[in-house]
Amino acid sequence: MPILEPPGFPTGNLATQDVYSISRYLNDPTTVLRALRLIADQIFIGNKVLTGQFYTKDGSVIYEQIESIFAANTPQAVQPGDEYPLTPVPTGPAQMANVVKWGLDTPITDESIARQNFDVVARAFIKIVNSMVAQIDSVVMSAMVAAITQSVNAGASTIGGSSPAGGANWNGSGSNPPKILRDVMFAEELMRSLKQGYRANTVVLDLQTFAAVMGDPNITAALPREDMGAQGVTKNPIFEGIETGLAVRMLGKTWLSTPNLPGGPFEPFAAVLDATIFGAFVDEELPAPGYVGSQSDGSANDDGRSMIQVKTMREDKNDRWRIRARRVTTPIIIEPKAIVQIEGV
Repeated sequence: MPILEPPGFPTGNLATQDVYSISRYLNDPTTVLRALRLIADQIFIGNKVLTGQFYTKDGSVIYEQIESIFAANTPQAVQPGDEYPLTPVPTGPAQMANVVKWGLDTPITDESIARQNFDVVARAFIKIVNSMVAQIDSVVMSAMVAAITQSVNAGASTIGGSSPAGGANWNGSGSNPPKILRDVMFAEELMRSLKQGYRANTVVLDLQTFAAVMGDPNITAALPREDMGAQGVTKNPIFEGIETGLAVRMLGKTWLSTPNLPGGPFEPFAAVLDATIFGAFVDEELPAPGYVGSQSDGSANDDGRSMIQVKTMREDKNDRWRIRARRVTTPIIIEPKAIVQIEGV
């Protein structure tokens, strides 16, 4: 059997084949969902701050807040033959939250598909997911900031102290040199002093403060240059490239930057929190014909927690496709004391 070198040129109407392939793609909500989720997972930080996930079937949830990890009474010495003392186990105050349905539709006409092929579809996906992520991230960041009740001052010499005269701003604009790592450690130790088992593992920053931290000469001088272990020197944040602008690991914590804080992308903000117990998303299970959504069962092969549901609809009357993305959710803050803001950064 002869072998063609190089292979023969494809036959048929390639433009028509592309249009049919795109139509088959849009007609498969599962494939569309996979593309949307891959985009969302790259830029979504809300689920890194609120790592819990609950579900509701009636649109609301009742939960307990600030529940102590200790019993009401302390252990007592028990003499031989005596009864053990009884103690109640207190719960936290009850809170209630209602979910909100967030959603967007976007049309894709037959003309745009025929003229631009898959590019118009890819751009529509990116834009609709960016809008969903920005909205939900903004809601999460607002809930996070509103929950803050504790703070330390940047550049203070003690955990409860005030910032030095002239400030110790992290961007170096103050009269005193910044003490970034010490400020973060002070916030962590204040959290630990509550004796509720909090362990700080995340630092949330605005974009400008994040850039100031990564460019601080004291921090860059402390980063390893030769041996980064099995991952190699390229895991040094300075060498890592574009991911450095999204998140890095430093001081045993994940440092996250976000443009979705209530004060804006450049309003100085820094907070240290225990993301494992700080809060959660509550999503309503809202099955409907034609919708496909990611479900999280917590297993190792979990297909994602974006919880974005999608539906594709062919509108023959208008010669176009309609893509819908929605999420029925609300953020809840379970442990508001598991976050400490650093003032004066």
